[in-house]
Amino acid sequence: MGPERKLFCLGIALGLFLYLAAAPLTAVADTDLPLPRMQTVQLGESTSVRAWPLVIIGSDNHPAAGLQEKEAPSQIASMTAPYPANKEEVPTSPPAKQNPSTSDLFGPRGGYLHPFLGIREEYTDNVYNIDVDKVENFLTTVSTGAWLSAPRLKEVPASIAPHNAAVAGMRYSVPASGSFERFQTYLLGALDYKTYSTESDLDYTAWHLEGMYQQNLPAGISFRVRDRYTRDQDRFDIGSFQLQDFIVEPGGISVRSTPSQIRDYISNQAIFSTHLEFGERFSAMFNFINFFLDYEDDKDEWLDRTDNSLGLTLSYKYSPKTSFFIEYDRAVISYSADTPNDSQDSFFFGGINWQGSAKTSLIAKGGYQLKQYDIEDNEDSDTFTMEAQLNYLITDKTKIGFSLYRAMEETDSLRNRGMVSTAARLRYDQRISYRIQGGIELGFEENDYDGFDPTVPVFLPEEARLDTRYLVRPSLHYFFRDWLVGELSYTFEDRNSTDTYYDFTSNTFFFSINAAF
Repeated sequence: MGPERKLFCLGIALGLFLYLAAAPLTAVADTDLPLPRMQTVQLGESTSVRAWPLVIIGSDNHPAAGLQEKEAPSQIASMTAPYPANKEEVPTSPPAKQNPSTSDLFGPRGGYLHPFLGIREEYTDNVYNIDVDKVENFLTTVSTGAWLSAPRLKEVPASIAPHNAAVAGMRYSVPASGSFERFQTYLLGALDYKTYSTESDLDYTAWHLEGMYQQNLPAGISFRVRDRYTRDQDRFDIGSFQLQDFIVEPGGISVRSTPSQIRDYISNQAIFSTHLEFGERFSAMFNFINFFLDYEDDKDEWLDRTDNSLGLTLSYKYSPKTSFFIEYDRAVISYSADTPNDSQDSFFFGGINWQGSAKTSLIAKGGYQLKQYDIEDNEDSDTFTMEAQLNYLITDKTKIGFSLYRAMEETDSLRNRGMVSTAARLRYDQRISYRIQGGIELGFEENDYDGFDPTVPVFLPEEARLDTRYLVRPSLHYFFRDWLVGELSYTFEDRNSTDTYYDFTSNTFFFSINAAF
């Protein structure tokens, strides 16, 4: 797609934005409305909705491979009214009608079927995320799909966001879901069609399917099954290029062609959880995760693997607001081709689940991780591991969220067997008016490859590789209707590495229109 067509699409989107800006919103602009205690669920690359708290899997959805991390630039465009006028506008799960009407089936107020559509335009000054010969690009993303539920729901009850490098594809554990009746089921399908102005050969379509079924049984027993199937590709960076992709001249280095190592993959993450209550204070949860990762190109088969993880959590309810727990997880990691990297990971945790009030919640755990390789040539590794998620509603108009993570993860480079990753996120949201909501997100991540040299010696830098990444993302959202939202945002990203080969800085601007029913 050429620049003229890009500008034409952007002009249409801007025209729609300005036209709808004059449309009245079905509420008084200065009405003091409570902030809903809901999180954001990514439906597609440019479409997301709000969902119940403590159901979102707090993962950044970063694929592995050569530090190929996939940042979703639009995480907050809610598809419901920004601030419901009263609690009755956010229904729980009413029983299904025997003869539902058309509005019951498709209505935006809690129907069974919820279609959504979004279009996003983004400009970046560094589409390949490299430090030499930066290439500008306009990217158009059209996201569409639908989700359905029974009994009917207004909000998505769960979201699975796998992280390819993490053990079992899971960076953050999944807390128990919100309240539901005897059973709840949900299914979602989403598609992202992407076109690049730089080179049409880069165009591709990503899609995913996800679903959930949960049920309450007698005697304090409940279970939940979730699954997500994904087709996507790793993010571009210097690891996507080979030497023949560059032109080396006395004056410098320039990009000759598109990356020759674009990594397309499919993944599937299946999770089965069972929760049992023993009296008023004690409970146990059993968790099984199967994560399958397969890259389409044979030259990337060293990344293909299957993870199987078993976990047991024992909890003690100290008070109505506070629970303490201990957790043990055992994961078996099997590579399809890179079998010397096969290993078994053990996690030992102690933690707290604190629901301080309707405004504050905290889940935190810390402990020890041990990675034991199947072959003796690879030295076993261990580290301190932790996870924390904090949500705080400061006022009716202001809220913050914070997450922290540290653990050993799987390989994303031929020159290493793995890494220790530390990640932190801080999110601040502010209601400016009934129509307008602003926010800013700050991110930090460190990937330490020290001690993870491959079994077969290869060229390595003089010092062990250490990557540090910083991210700043301010955003502004305008609510035309309870089902239509516009977004303007900007992302600054900087990665510094002890191996300067992996350094880059990028600036990206986004504009999107999102609709969900």
